[in-house]
Amino acid sequence: MTAGATLSPPGEGNFASAQRPRISVGLPVYNGQNFLAAAIESVLAQTYRDFALVISDNASTDATQRICEEFASRDPRVDYHRAKTNRGIVWNFNEVFRLSRTEYFMWFAHDDALAPQYLERCLAVLDRDPSVVSCFSSCRDIDGTGATIGVRHSRVVMDSADRVTRFREGIRLDHLCEPWCGLTRSEVLRRTALLGAFADYDRVIIAELGLHGRLVEIPEPLFINREHADRSHQVYASRAERTRWLDARNARGLVFPHFRQLREFWESVRRARIPLSQQARCAWALAKWSGSNRKRLTADLDVAGRELIRNVLTRAGLRG
Repeated sequence: MTAGATLSPPGEGNFASAQRPRISVGLPVYNGQNFLAAAIESVLAQTYRDFALVISDNASTDATQRICEEFASRDPRVDYHRAKTNRGIVWNFNEVFRLSRTEYFMWFAHDDALAPQYLERCLAVLDRDPSVVSCFSSCRDIDGTGATIGVRHSRVVMDSADRVTRFREGIRLDHLCEPWCGLTRSEVLRRTALLGAFADYDRVIIAELGLHGRLVEIPEPLFINREHADRSHQVYASRAERTRWLDARNARGLVFPHFRQLREFWESVRRARIPLSQQARCAWALAKWSGSNRKRLTADLDVAGRELIRNVLTRAGLRG
């Protein structure tokens, strides 16, 4: 995925009516021709129809542009933007949110799909309960051919009335970040730093959203997650590799992905402007997180040390 030079001004896309829709589905894409049409079709088939599908094409070189333009010509809800140059996956994910002007927003990947009731069911939860900032569903996992691999509920439970309890849940490393593609209140997203160019950015924003309100899961597999060989966590197995991929500035430097994640968790607490007593409880949760993940933090130092030695030897001409 990557960027988009707009074909229409922000907030003035091809919406379904003269009235601004309540929901924007943000779809960033780069060279997504294999699964893009199926993803778009699943959004356009929603039973709730008052939405805009905001697509930001990061200067794709395959058939992505043609696919998007064809859908935009047929359905006024498709608001297509294209970048002149590829500006990176994180820029593109943030761009689709910046291009939206609606009450609710959700990120959506070009290789996933939605059951027809997804938006309707999530919106009903948000409209019913103002304490909920984001609503998502359980997942059905499929492979590259569309065959079902399994069904799963999220391991993270963030519907507590206590924000520190929610934060403590969000920072865990044993969940798969299912809430990340939930339908979310846009005004809450605007209080966050959005997505950062570091590994596990989705986990950080989930934890940050939890500082502002409850995240609720619909226990039905309405979200369809596609696993295939080209997904980033398959291509870039380690957090260090993903950090370099996400930000070209990290390509030659030393990276400390778990230390960076710890820092970003704390920055999210600072941004939330919560009472000092709750900040202290969050700080204690992060101290415990550091203890539980000390092996990961130590591995950061070990990997960086080895890379530093290798770089020094290379520069000294001692490595071929």
